[in-house]
Amino acid sequence: MRQSSHDPTLFVPKHRSTSIVDRATTGLPPDLLNRAAARLQTLAWLYAFTFFMAAFFPQFLFPGGLRMLFERVLNWAPGAISITVAVAVALAIRKARLRPATVTAFALVFEVVSSYGIATAEFLQPLGLTAATTWVGLSWVAVWILLFNVVVPTVPRYAVVAALLSVTAVPGLVLISMSMFPPAFQPNGVKIFIAFGLPYLLVVIMAYVGARVVYALGTEVTRARELGSYRLEELLGKGGMGEVWRASHRLLARPAAIKLIRTSIAGNGAGMSDDTLRRFEREAQVIARLRSPHTVTLFD
Repeated sequence: MRQSSHDPTLFVPKHRSTSIVDRATTGLPPDLLNRAAARLQTLAWLYAFTFFMAAFFPQFLFPGGLRMLFERVLNWAPGAISITVAVAVALAIRKARLRPATVTAFALVFEVVSSYGIATAEFLQPLGLTAATTWVGLSWVAVWILLFNVVVPTVPRYAVVAALLSVTAVPGLVLISMSMFPPAFQPNGVKIFIAFGLPYLLVVIMAYVGARVVYALGTEVTRARELGSYRLEELLGKGGMGEVWRASHRLLARPAAIKLIRTSIAGNGAGMSDDTLRRFEREAQVIARLRSPHTVTLFD
């Protein structure tokens, strides 16, 4: 049946892309979110390497080191399991095709699990905790949490929740170790809080400040990429005259390619030269002949 010319035309908007949904969920620009998987993979490999160098490599350098290492299961099992988990995470992130928001959530879970791995290796000591060794200084958990929040940016409230869950690994494993292997030195509740409570609450505060700084920088980048009704999402290419970005319109359900012309290419700081302007006009005339609604050219 032939449709009448008076029939109304319905425009069905396209579904929002996953990058737009992820950006709306996290508040971070898409290109920063798209690098979350690579950053998490790097962190996982770094975790495995550092754990091996700190827990296992020194045993190869001293006579009888390997014998002492494998003398008890608790001497090597926490480190071996932690390294295995980190390698598995790195390989899974490399093989799987996950949305950036999913990668961020997976990263926060890995932060908590890996922190417990560090605390288990440090504090679950069959010989008992002594004031001369394991009670001195901050745990590697503190370093790991601060590094994690900088390398894998996320919403500050999510970062705080993950940091709080991560720092519970230290007092939790200390109490478990003291119950399983009672030390000769029995600290009271105040000393336990001073040693394993207050310092890590300060670490959580620092992690929150770092997460807010990184998140604020990401949102500033997002606002800087908003050109009128268009939002720049991903850099497609760049050349001598400028850059081409994939963009989306706030109201229209369609993508667009926007080319930014750099006025600085004239070299005199006063704007584009006449020759550059003529080249741009010719390119704009060619683009105007294209029968596509997705062509917009803007000056930068």
